[in-house]
Amino acid sequence: MPSYKETRFLKICDSELPYFYAGYRLDLGGTYNLKLKNNNGCDSLITLFLAVNTTPFQPDAIIGNPFIDIQGQYTFSVNPIDNATSYQWYITNPEWRGNSTTNVISIFIPNPGNGTIAISAINECGESEKTELYLTSSVGTKDYDSEQKIKLYPNPAVSFTYINFKEIKGNTNIRITDVSGKILHNEVYNINEIQYTLKLDISKYPKGFYFITINNNDQTVIKKLIIE
Repeated sequence: MPSYKETRFLKICDSELPYFYAGYRLDLGGTYNLKLKNNNGCDSLITLFLAVNTTPFQPDAIIGNPFIDIQGQYTFSVNPIDNATSYQWYITNPEWRGNSTTNVISIFIPNPGNGTIAISAINECGESEKTELYLTSSVGTKDYDSEQKIKLYPNPAVSFTYINFKEIKGNTNIRITDVSGKILHNEVYNINEIQYTLKLDISKYPKGFYFITINNNDQTVIKKLIIE
C-alpha cells in the first residue's frame, strides 16, 4: 500500500500538451493515478485531475446595422463564446468611439465615413481569430435622391441593374455590400459626362437584399437593391 496519498487539481492550456508531471507524459485531460517514490524510497499515490482548456473559438457574425445615417450611439454584439473570459473590440475609424471587454459594444458615430469593427474572444490560453463587420456612415451627407440626380433601375433586378447619374462628375466610388456588410464590389469610376449610365453585373450574387453605396466628392447616398 502507498504510504502517502494526495489529490491534486491542475488546469493547463492545450498548447502545453503533452504535459509532463513527475516524469509522466500526459497527452490528454482527465484523471490520472500516478505512483511516485519520495526521497526515502516510499511509495506515494497522486490522483491528478488534469483539465485542458483551449483558445476560444472565433465569434460568429457581428450583429448590428452596418449602414448608419443618423449621428448617435449604435450597439453591436456577438453571441457569447463558452470558454471566453473577455473580449477585445477593434475600431478602425479614429472618429468612432467605443470600448468594451464584453460581447456587446456601444459605438458613437458622429460623422460620415467608412470603417471596420472587429472582435476577438480571449481567455488565459490566448486570443481567437477576429470577426469583422464593415460599416458605412452617411451621417450629415447630402442625399442626391432629393434632386433626382441618381437613379437605380430595375429594382428588383435579376442579372443586371443600372445607375443613372445626372450632373454628377469626377471620381465616384461604387460599393456593393450584402446585409452582413461584406463587400462584394468596390470600384472607382471617373464620370465626365453630364448624364451617365453605369451597368452593373449582379448575376453572380444570390437572391436577397443588398446595398449600393455611392461616394462622390465627400457626399454619399445608399441605395437598397433587391435581387430576385
